[in-house]
Amino acid sequence: MVTDQIIVAVISPERKIRDQLASIFEIDSRVEALWTLADYPSPTALAQIRTAHAGCVVFLDFADPIRAQAIAADLNENYPMAATIALDPSGRPNDPARLEDLGIREVLVIPFSTLEAGHALERASRKREAELE
Repeated sequence: MVTDQIIVAVISPERKIRDQLASIFEIDSRVEALWTLADYPSPTALAQIRTAHAGCVVFLDFADPIRAQAIAADLNENYPMAATIALDPSGRPNDPARLEDLGIREVLVIPFSTLEAGHALERASRKREAELE
């Protein structure tokens, strides 16, 4: 079982998605802090994740795949304490090898349930912990 507190960051231009994930995780005892961003952050803004000593799980909306891929690549390369979960609005199959190269640990297809989001957080947290050990 995951014992460390984690920070959850939600990056999505869709308010409905941000609100849904916020309502799920603001009552989750594993979550130390919840950040929601309405736009894809710059590398400077992304640097705030460095303060996430407890670890961070990023739910990253792939509505704009080019910007999302750039952020995922930056997270994968520069933030080993962060685990990334892709939010897929298309429902189309993704290229698993490309997602793996970007450090994506999970794909959550929109729309998703509370249970699916919670399980994705749990799996990503465990994988992040295993990789840091």
